[in-house]
Amino acid sequence: MSERPRVLFWPIGDETLETAASDAERALSNLSESKLDVTAVEEMTWWKPTEIPRLANSIKNRDIDAIVIFAVTYYTALCIIAIVKRFKLPTVVWTTPTRYSLAASGLAVSYLRERGHWLRLLCNEPGDESVRSEVEQVARAAHALRKSESSRIGIIGRRSPLMVSLPYDLELLQKKLGPRTIEISIRSLDKALHRIRSTEVNAKVSELKEKFGIKVSDEILTKAVRFQLAVRKLVTQYHVEGIALECWTNLFLKYGVNPCLGHVDDLMVGCEGDVVNLCGSIILRNINGVNPYLTDLLAVDEKSNTIKLSHCSAPISLAKNASEVSLVGRTEHGKVDKVGKTVFLHFEFKNGPVTLARFYGRRLDRLYLASGELRSTGEYWGGIQLDVHSDNKVSRFLDHVSGNHYLVTYGDIRPELRLFAEWNDLEVLED
Repeated sequence: MSERPRVLFWPIGDETLETAASDAERALSNLSESKLDVTAVEEMTWWKPTEIPRLANSIKNRDIDAIVIFAVTYYTALCIIAIVKRFKLPTVVWTTPTRYSLAASGLAVSYLRERGHWLRLLCNEPGDESVRSEVEQVARAAHALRKSESSRIGIIGRRSPLMVSLPYDLELLQKKLGPRTIEISIRSLDKALHRIRSTEVNAKVSELKEKFGIKVSDEILTKAVRFQLAVRKLVTQYHVEGIALECWTNLFLKYGVNPCLGHVDDLMVGCEGDVVNLCGSIILRNINGVNPYLTDLLAVDEKSNTIKLSHCSAPISLAKNASEVSLVGRTEHGKVDKVGKTVFLHFEFKNGPVTLARFYGRRLDRLYLASGELRSTGEYWGGIQLDVHSDNKVSRFLDHVSGNHYLVTYGDIRPELRLFAEWNDLEVLED
């Protein structure tokens, strides 16, 4: 990930008992070997919850995603409760099988869970390396939660008229998924286009020709580059992490170009005005650092147990080999004579495990998850086609189809997404 999740390690217990202090040191050393940014409270307390505010104020890094409380002796319940109530963050309580630390922690955990706090309770030795994966999973989900709540996305146009299965309720969107939205007018886009200098366009065209295989005319490429540079300037101007654009049904007809060349800079794009799954892209990226592929459901083959997906283009960071990316021309099927072509990236994905996700629902309260193995990359109507062999029967996938757009990312991140869904009160549907 570009930014590692941030975890606060807080040891509590009677450091005068046996190996309590050295156990805390070993546990911190163990956790420091994880893929996390770990900040530690340097002083141990155990019986006096009144010490918690002072110790909390000693923490320099305030952007914490999750807390790991390492409870090493008895009489720690009140301190655990004070820490969790103060920070109100996802918390892992890590106990050891000695000195009644599990019994004391169990008291606190049950009390807090009944009051709506989320905690995971572990009982492992200080040097047990399996703890790292447990904590990392919680931390990645918590990181996605914190970052989504502080994110902002831009919108140009509206959702496509075909996005009938998703509501266009921006207040609900922020409440359920986190990001705030800002609507960017077509007039602002026109102004940005007029501000793009020919020297900027020519320099970008030359850069793309040096890096990639170009399979479109200079005229088509130049028009797409100008549009890409204008959208990029708007992303910077409005301080947004991604941008949803009503492409085929608005921008393409008006400008003869689509925003998908922005994928060459790994821009997060909400195709066809899909603000919901643009928010989903932000959530997924903050879990595993991968900008996912927002793609259409193309077909399901029950004989091969394969889900086929295809869309115009995908973020360049998904390419198996960035040096083998091509820029190709494509148009909406049947409109090439009326409007012309625009530019898209085409490349091969890496084969291996993938997760499919879709955020949806009339109240934006559902999350669909599936997993499988990406086995091949192909071409369909000039776009990128993926064949994913499902881990379960694809007939069950058909029972849960909820729309056209799905997010595809590398690896199995369903555990983190289940946690995100639990914290945001989303119903999870899985095959």
